[in-house]
Amino acid sequence: MPYLRLYDEALLEFGMVYDLIYWDRFGLVEDRPEACRNLISLRHEQKDDVHFLRKLWNFLLFRRVVRRHLNIFHYDKVIVLTTLPAILLAPWLLKRKRKMYVIDIRDYTYERLFIYRRVLKHLIARSYRTYISSNGFKDFLPHVSKKFI
Repeated sequence: MPYLRLYDEALLEFGMVYDLIYWDRFGLVEDRPEACRNLISLRHEQKDDVHFLRKLWNFLLFRRVVRRHLNIFHYDKVIVLTTLPAILLAPWLLKRKRKMYVIDIRDYTYERLFIYRRVLKHLIARSYRTYISSNGFKDFLPHVSKKFI
């Protein structure tokens, strides 16, 4: 999560605290960022050579755990780093957090797939903000009426 530090510094500057939920696929021990109140690490190691269906199953399990946590704690805002977790949480974000979430897009994953682009377009259109790391992302991201930052 290389860009987490940027958010941590900004939230710390405004005196805000947050919970960080992430999937620890590689068994890494992360330091808790300064403004982070709770570091929720979902440990489930996954090798790169795992079959696609097994990866999909693991993603769905991760999604279930995160949705359960989000439903219990009722956060005011949600920041989703990268598009894959945003897609996994799309039904929840679109239904419960309209204009209350931020998507930070840092890499190109499955945007070539029609359904992925379609869902991402709805997520971007209904997000509070969408941040991109490069203007080059505008070439492959779904076009929506709002501007990217």
